[in-house]
Amino acid sequence: MRQTRLRRFFLVILLVITLITLLAAYLQFKDEQELQYLKKEKELLKITNQLNDHLISYDHIIQEYNAESLDADGKTEILNKLLQPIINEIAEKNPYIGLGYYSKALERHVALGPQFDHSFLKKASSTDILVIYQTRKYRSLRIENPILWGGIPVFTVQLPLIRNGEMIGHAFANITIENINKMILKGTIKRIINIFLLWIFTVVLMSYIFRRLHYTQKEHLEVFLNSVSDSFYVLNKDMVFTYCNNGALKHFGCNPVGQKIWDAFPQSKAPQIVEIFEKISYARKSMYFEFISLVSNRWIGFNVYPSEDGGLLVFFRDIHEIKQANEQAKQAKERFLKAFNLNPNIMILISLDGKPTYLDVNDAFLKASGLERKEIIGRSISEFNLLADINQYAEVKKLVEKEKCITNYELVFRFANALRTGLLSAERFEISGIDCMLAVITDISEKKQLDKELSRFDSLNLVGEIAASIGHEVRNPMTTVRGYLQMFLSKNEFALHKERLETMIEELDRANSIITEFLSLAKNKTTQMKIGNLNNIINVLFPLIQADAFRLGHSVQVESNPVLDNLLDEKEIRQLILNLVRNALEAMEMNGLVKIKTYVISEEVVLEISDTGNGIPSDILDKIGTPFVTTKANGTGLGLSVCYRIAQRHKAKINVKTGSTGTTFLIHFPTK
Repeated sequence: MRQTRLRRFFLVILLVITLITLLAAYLQFKDEQELQYLKKEKELLKITNQLNDHLISYDHIIQEYNAESLDADGKTEILNKLLQPIINEIAEKNPYIGLGYYSKALERHVALGPQFDHSFLKKASSTDILVIYQTRKYRSLRIENPILWGGIPVFTVQLPLIRNGEMIGHAFANITIENINKMILKGTIKRIINIFLLWIFTVVLMSYIFRRLHYTQKEHLEVFLNSVSDSFYVLNKDMVFTYCNNGALKHFGCNPVGQKIWDAFPQSKAPQIVEIFEKISYARKSMYFEFISLVSNRWIGFNVYPSEDGGLLVFFRDIHEIKQANEQAKQAKERFLKAFNLNPNIMILISLDGKPTYLDVNDAFLKASGLERKEIIGRSISEFNLLADINQYAEVKKLVEKEKCITNYELVFRFANALRTGLLSAERFEISGIDCMLAVITDISEKKQLDKELSRFDSLNLVGEIAASIGHEVRNPMTTVRGYLQMFLSKNEFALHKERLETMIEELDRANSIITEFLSLAKNKTTQMKIGNLNNIINVLFPLIQADAFRLGHSVQVESNPVLDNLLDEKEIRQLILNLVRNALEAMEMNGLVKIKTYVISEEVVLEISDTGNGIPSDILDKIGTPFVTTKANGTGLGLSVCYRIAQRHKAKINVKTGSTGTTFLIHFPTK
């Protein structure tokens, strides 16, 4: 049976080698054909270049012989007299090649090789050849019915002759296709003979190898089985050991050949092993299984195959250490995945090979982005841009490539169209040969906002403390001065100075209002908190606000939704609303619109005041609410500072949204 299989295998191999040899012979013929045509093209191009090098110009020759007045035949004789020796000299070195010159102006051949009848000097070239006058480049082609060769197919190269930028004609060289075919046949025969000799050598070698295999198959099989790392044994259909390799003998500690497996190793009669052996014998399919040895108490892996005689071929090995290592790796992977996914910071695993792509992201990333993992994995960095500035990624990659790791690199990233600030720490390493980067982003947006608020309130506290300490001291002398000015204003002798006195009183009142604003910044200012409704305060203020808007050429729109009552200092809330509305009115050009809106969201009363101005510049936005920061020419920079202090005293929070179409202030008042 084995000899028959070996013989069949040998015949198949022989057939494959023969087919490969025939294919190789065919390819050699094609290669030889292409090679010969390429060689002939180079040879003919070289000859036409020689003709080109020996020619000055047709017109120059005609002028030199004073033949301008001659007819075409006369000019042809002059050109032929000078050029024919050149043709003959080159043709003598290349006797099997036809060559010549052609004049575009005369539309005829002017010199031909000795192979051609000179009666062809007065004949024009075919239309196919004259294509070179449009392309101005040399051309090689096959011509089935050439005029010069009497209809014998030729392979020709036509080279344009260009003088002073003008094409005056062409030089040509050609050879018969029959000549090329002889060379192709000669080269192909040599190649095929070599291939045939190689085929004979291969067949003889394969015959020798298969004969050796026939005699030494059993010996080689035993050597192979004894050299493999697995233990191996053979059971016949009666479950009797017929062969054991050295690995199996060492494992068993004895030679069980000739004994039934159940007699040699009673523990093998375990129900699960018997069931597996019977299943393989019946189904005639291989199977892999693992179990803990009843003898060694270690994990063993079995590969069992059905044999032709109804028995079993069994490979087995001790896999105890592998099982333990896999279990440890599994536990380590689970621990890593838990640490990765449960980490409150955003974690991203990126492949740096080729086009940077996302390999994995943790749950914090998914929660922040609102996306699912399958929407992220495999996408490129440029496709799903996390950073607000894509150029920052190139900078981060450069730092990681240089330093291998970076720590607390501050950047701005985008989630759900919201910009947030984070600290990036990244490490570069390899996973299964892939260059990777693990990036961890700690969101510090709230901390940055808190720091900004604390800085603002520190400024407010400082200004408030200064105002509280000197406000009353400044006001007392100002009150005295104002009183005297009013007294002077009432006397007739000061009538001429009435306008000046009124201006002085107005400036004192303006200074007094600034001091009042300063005192509003005081941290310990007393407030009179009462249960009130925001809508009622807006309704009372609306006529005053509407009058201010009309005076400045704007309009005001109020949208009052039902809101909950809460603790308010009505006087301070009025001041807050007036300050924000007046800022909005002054920020707009003509025909602007200010919207005042109230509503409830997440158990908070929200006051929303928006305008249609040009927005707040980014350099001012970061400092908004800080004392003395203003964009107005005559502003004090205290109006918004007072608003933030009032909001603080009411435990409210101010948010600002701004853009090129306007600015919106949102004040969130707690209701509990």
